[in-house]
This record gives sequence, structure tokens and C-alpha cells, in this order.
Amino acid sequence: MASDTPGADAVQRVDAAKALAVSPAYLAGEDRSAGAHVSRLLELDFDWSVRRLGIANFILDSPCRRARIGYLPTRDDYTPLWIVNVAKGPMHPALWRMAFEHGAPSELVAALAQPLAVALAGGATISKDNDAPDLIVAPLRQAGWQKRLPAPPADLPKTEILGFVSPDGLAAVQRHTIQQDEEDGLRRGSAWEITTGPPGARWTATFSSAVPDHLVAAATRWLASPQPVFRDKRELAPESLEHLRITSRSTRPRDDGHRHPQG
Repeated sequence: MASDTPGADAVQRVDAAKALAVSPAYLAGEDRSAGAHVSRLLELDFDWSVRRLGIANFILDSPCRRARIGYLPTRDDYTPLWIVNVAKGPMHPALWRMAFEHGAPSELVAALAQPLAVALAGGATISKDNDAPDLIVAPLRQAGWQKRLPAPPADLPKTEILGFVSPDGLAAVQRHTIQQDEEDGLRRGSAWEITTGPPGARWTATFSSAVPDHLVAAATRWLASPQPVFRDKRELAPESLEHLRITSRSTRPRDDGHRHPQG
């Protein structure tokens, strides 16, 4: 079924070419569409510009030049797969940053990029004006994630940590509140972190302290959603197969409560 926008239609075509519906989405890993879930949406629906940086890499810039999203799968000089920077204005230093390691599904980045693009198009400031952790953790609580209070790291004894763990124990969302000033303004205050996956297929996403809470909440809503993402079997990490619910799109979903890796 066609959607209302060219970008969403393009993303639907990418998904329609995949053979499997996979959940939980946070264990699905990267797909091989070269970041199309993000790039097609922003280019076609929000008029973001794209600059190619050699094989597979690109940078997206918002029309107002206040936001930049980099997709850098083959750049050895950048550890993250995705980097999102937002500034007060063109050529200004970043106000805040989000970074996603290799293995992070591009659908998660798209879930954040869309509300960011809408806000920028409307002229919003896109800065954190209050502290609303309940907005962020509410989707996790509703999906049965359990509260956890990990001990602070030894090198940051004044750090308070609020954490939630998924029912399968393979995803965690943590809030780190540093009780001391730091030279790096991007890390001052409360920052959020997502870590998911079994050993060998684990990835992390980090949100600096000034990321608006409604954008972090978009991430937790995506994590908590039961909606599948779409993959081919070759895209799935072997380490994750036993933890996934996988349904061939040519057959009806199995509802016996067990996971069924299929090819």
C-alpha cells in the first residue's frame, strides 16, 4: 500500500524486497540498503542534501544547515556507523550529538531523524529545555522492561545511573547523570545510552546530555515496539538467530511462542 509521501514510499519498497519479518527489531542488526531508510526519507520528504564520500559513505545536511547526519560504514577514521550533530546555526559547533555503532538498525536512526526533520522544518530550536526522564522510560515500562540500578563506574564515582533492561535481557537503556562539571560540554549533565545484542553482535547508541528528551523518547518507543523490521537471512548476525522471531513474508506468522530461524 502506498503512503502519503515519496520518501516513505521509497522506504516501503526497500522493505518489500526483504524476505523475512524479524523481531525484536533491536536484534535485527544492519540491513544492506546503504542507509536508505534514513537517506530516502530525508532527501525526498524533507529536502535534505546528500554528499557522497566514496563507497557507501554519505553526509546528509538539513536545508537550514543546522543538522548533519553522517553514514560512515567504510570510514576507518570514524568508529560510529551513524553520527547526528545539531548546532544552533550554520557553521556553529554542535549543541548535541547522537552516535550509533555498527550493528544499529537504520530504522532506529530513521525513527529519530523524522521528528528531528519535522522540528527543523518548523523552525524549532531543537535544544533541551527541561529534564523529563519519565517521557523516555514510559514506553519501556509499558513493554515490560525492568528497572535496574547499576553501580557507577570506578573512574566516575559521582555518577548516578538509571537503567532499564528488556524482557529478554539483551537490551538495556541507561541514563548517566554526572554530578560534576566536565570540560566537554557535550557530556555535562545527564546522558543516555542504549546497548543491545548478544556477545559478538552487540551495538551501542549514545545521546549527549543536551539531546532533547522527546528525541530520546522516540528511540525508546522504537525499542519497545513489537513491530518487526525486514531483512534477508544473510543480513542477520549468526549470534542473534536463536534470539529472534523470524517469519517468512510468504507464509502466515507462527504463533506457537517459539523462535523459528528461517532461510
